[in-house]
Amino acid sequence: MRKEFLIIKVSVLCSILWANNTYGQVKIGDNPSIVNPSAVLEIESINKGLLIPRMSTLQRDIISSPVTGLIIFNTTTNRINYYTFPYWYELTGVQLTSTSSALGSSYASFSNGTENFSANILCQENLISTGYTSATCSGNLVIGTNTYPVVLINGQCWMQTNLKEIPNYPCADAINTGCNTWLANAPGDIGSWGYYNTITTNGTAGWSTAQPAESEGLLYQWSAAMNGQTHERAQGVCPTGWHIPSDCEWMYLEHGQGLSLAQQSLNNAWRSTTNEGHKLGSNGGSFTNSSNFTGLLTGFRFPNGTFNLRGSNGSWWTSSETSATSARSRHLDSNQLGVNRSSNDKAFGFSVRCLKD
Repeated sequence: MRKEFLIIKVSVLCSILWANNTYGQVKIGDNPSIVNPSAVLEIESINKGLLIPRMSTLQRDIISSPVTGLIIFNTTTNRINYYTFPYWYELTGVQLTSTSSALGSSYASFSNGTENFSANILCQENLISTGYTSATCSGNLVIGTNTYPVVLINGQCWMQTNLKEIPNYPCADAINTGCNTWLANAPGDIGSWGYYNTITTNGTAGWSTAQPAESEGLLYQWSAAMNGQTHERAQGVCPTGWHIPSDCEWMYLEHGQGLSLAQQSLNNAWRSTTNEGHKLGSNGGSFTNSSNFTGLLTGFRFPNGTFNLRGSNGSWWTSSETSATSARSRHLDSNQLGVNRSSNDKAFGFSVRCLKD
């Protein structure tokens, strides 16, 4: 019996090796002789599944030099994770870091005074970068010649001023040169960026080459803000360790200022429960900036190349797409009590605030 069993094992092994050598394919399961021609390995079963390595976030993070494409099942979040240098991601494309927590875990009880943020249905599967303290979020972030003060708001660590870092993709040319030439026309999202032009707001001269006022920063088309990336919570043009905040991370910020769950999910509307816009804005109207977010009214650039509303409106990109040509944004206005959550053409030129991973 043992001899016969050994013969069977050797026969099966030889069959697999023959298939691998002949076709470069292996089939495990039912009908082992029939392999899909597009697969190098096929596993077939009608009553069993594929079990990949299971481990906690802590165990995952001590893997030494993970290779791009590595896949595990995370027992801490009960989600599949994969690695693409230099970050782990959820299968949905959400970037994971050690300070990010999914709703329903340690930040489930975060409240606006009456409602827990974990009840926000739109964000229950998303990650929120938070958990910082005054010991880990304070002072200034210095990048080359640029200095950005940071501010702690309900555990999130935000830059307190608008970004003015230069992207290198998809358009790497200087302001108003080469691929970054954008005059009074509508080229679409070409990855353009530059300063608000207060002299010729009709856009005929393109971008200004100088910042109109301290801390106003650059205006970016969406692909420039994302530095050519497309996944939510991408680093984009932000420095290492920071990223373009997602739609849900903005909601978390607004929630902490008192915005109700019912208001948070409204589209293309000025949402307000307790004057959240005034708490986030800092120059114009009756803004109080009680949050210390210091939202400047730097204006924006229309897709047709014209500049508009500097001094009365501030607009910021999120990293959350709504279509191939549009993405979520946030807006403050000196004549509005709330915060506008919109879906805008990626060809707009908006400001950028970075959030610490």
